[in-house]
Amino acid sequence: MSQYPLALVAALDDEIRIVKSRMEVDSKIHIRPSQIVIGKYNGKSIITLRSGIGRAAMANAISYLIENYHPDFCLHVGYCGGTDPRFAAGDVIIADAIVNAKDGAKLNPDAASVERAIKLCNEKGIRAKVGSVVTVEKAVCSPHEKAFVGTKHAVVGIDMESFELARSCDSNSVPYLVARAVFDPLDMDLPDLTDNLDKTGELDGMMLAEDLIKNPKKMMKLPKLQYCAAQARQTLTSFVDAWQEGVE
Repeated sequence: MSQYPLALVAALDDEIRIVKSRMEVDSKIHIRPSQIVIGKYNGKSIITLRSGIGRAAMANAISYLIENYHPDFCLHVGYCGGTDPRFAAGDVIIADAIVNAKDGAKLNPDAASVERAIKLCNEKGIRAKVGSVVTVEKAVCSPHEKAFVGTKHAVVGIDMESFELARSCDSNSVPYLVARAVFDPLDMDLPDLTDNLDKTGELDGMMLAEDLIKNPKKMMKLPKLQYCAAQARQTLTSFVDAWQEGVE
């Protein structure tokens, strides 16, 4: 066993905000736009990685993490868009396959890890289902677009990073699991806030304010976005807690 039995990986700080707020932090390493935090969570050693949004950010960050810290296991969590009407905000998708939207390539996490994840969710009362997710180049916002992508790739969730993490872990023989909580269900029209994000993937207040002045209809959607984020963040935290219980 290495010094880091569990690496918790997310694109955004918001996705692991609760976990990081409860950590006993030993050190922080900034490799912008990513950040690595080393410490203890629930009394156990953990290393967290915030990669930043998108394929390139994740590919660079996860490669650096694996090369320099050699974790025993990578648990990738985060938000995703839903393509299946059965999934509500906060429901967790345990990925049994991660599809690359570029070429249709598919990677599969270890089946035993997927089985353990869904068993834990059932035991802890976490709303979760097994399904495939697809990694795309840019945000998919409208219900029509989400339905199209879901049908084309036979997936129930859409994200922008998971395939790169899976590819790096496979290449380095590091076991991994992808657990994505639905942020925007299929019937939700997600406002495109991409231009309001800084390099770390966090909202830039000034840019957001200017955007809302130009597009006031987006302001009406902010309370719902905050609600969806809170639901997804809480279920992801509950899942991380459940998973870590079995980590030595």
